[in-house]
Amino acid sequence: MATYASSSSSLLSVSQSSNPQFERSDDMRLSTLENYIKALGGRLEIRAIFDDETVPIG
Repeated sequence: MATYASSSSSLLSVSQSSNPQFERSDDMRLSTLENYIKALGGRLEIRAIFDDETVPIG
């Protein structure tokens, strides 16, 4: 976990001490979340899931 925290902190240019606070945030902007996920090498996908279908958003 320390490697994950230090690498994600350095990618985002934030301190390790503020990183756990960021990860626990209940309310963040989608753009902030998207940038965080991109920094970790992923991508953000948002979908609306209904009983009979799944609809990609964006």
